[in-house]
Amino acid sequence: MPFTTSYQPLCRVVMRHAYFTDGSLRELATAPTPATAERLRRAGLLFRSQADGFVVLCTSAGLPPVALQSVFPLVFSLVPRDPYFANYSDLPLLVGPAHTYCLGPPAEAGSLALQTGAVVGAADQLPLRPLVFRQPVPAATDLVLLSRYPGGPVLQQLVVPAGASAIALDLRPWGSGRYHLQIGSELVLFYADDYLAVTRPWGLLTLDATVLATPGVSYTLSFAARPTYWQYNLVARRLPLPSDLSITTGTTLSFIEVPAPLGVTASWLATQAQSLAQRYHIPPYQLVLPAAAGRAQILLPALPQAGPASLRQKNNGISQQLVSDLFVQL
Repeated sequence: MPFTTSYQPLCRVVMRHAYFTDGSLRELATAPTPATAERLRRAGLLFRSQADGFVVLCTSAGLPPVALQSVFPLVFSLVPRDPYFANYSDLPLLVGPAHTYCLGPPAEAGSLALQTGAVVGAADQLPLRPLVFRQPVPAATDLVLLSRYPGGPVLQQLVVPAGASAIALDLRPWGSGRYHLQIGSELVLFYADDYLAVTRPWGLLTLDATVLATPGVSYTLSFAARPTYWQYNLVARRLPLPSDLSITTGTTLSFIEVPAPLGVTASWLATQAQSLAQRYHIPPYQLVLPAAAGRAQILLPALPQAGPASLRQKNNGISQQLVSDLFVQL
């Protein structure tokens, strides 16, 4: 009789994104890092990618939690499959050359979610460092505190030699993970790992041994959709155009006429930003011409809706606006 082994979930990660109609995110490829893949293999654990996340499986017979402690932390790389992922995700458009998104469950005891009412954002970007490196320190710094991030605890207190401009850090006793340094009043956040400091993946997801407290736990990794200001750019084949053209929306959103770019006849910019979506549940916007009798003449009954392919930054004096350009021929 052949021998069979059955497996059950040890933990699961489900990815969500407000941009998609069904809320499921299928555009982030996940895989264990080489070191994590080797630890999973030695412990008899299986990694299985799913459409909107992944699951780590253990045998139904299971292993005692003490035996699995050495498997952790589990580190998984995140790589976008969609070239427009950054456009429709409410994240900084430009990431520093040494930065990546370093994600993991919050440190609060008993917390079982990767997000507590929040979503992935700019605060999750961390520079990558090797496990052994030198950290510059300002003059007159006496003491540097090394802690796990977030939530601690303090792992080491380093006394800075008089006149030193940098200190040597060796994180090998604690291994890969998120850390912070308290250098005087300055807080330095980073993710440390020799391998990852070289490869710089788009994102990292780290699960620690708290997974063992609740076998089968499901985590949620959430992203918000990027809000943009829609700008309709009208290219007219026949001139001149009526001076009182306008856009009606059927909502509280309104459009104002703005200076037209080169090659464009007229432009209207939304007064408010609205989140990009795979499918919009709003009435179509219309290009109209007011009539003398008070009844508007509809020139275009359904203007196109914004997608992630067109996105630009516009200097608005004090701040930057993200604009979705939509071109319409009339």
